[in-house]
Amino acid sequence: MTIFICFLSAGWSDVMFTVIRCTSGWSACYFILLIIIGGIVLMNLFLAIMLGNFDKAKAFGQKKKVLDAY
Repeated sequence: MTIFICFLSAGWSDVMFTVIRCTSGWSACYFILLIIIGGIVLMNLFLAIMLGNFDKAKAFGQKKKVLDAY
């Protein structure tokens, strides 16, 4: 659940400060890396979905041209 909260960037700082109080200051490095890597992963997923939709739209447009030619 903690990683999911960090990936969504919703309230991750509260979780980070709680973990820092319970462990050490080095856990801040973990959270910062988690935010950076999570942002990159989510951005790549979003871009993959967008590119997939563009390919589907392009294929649909080509099929429509063929059907309109008849």
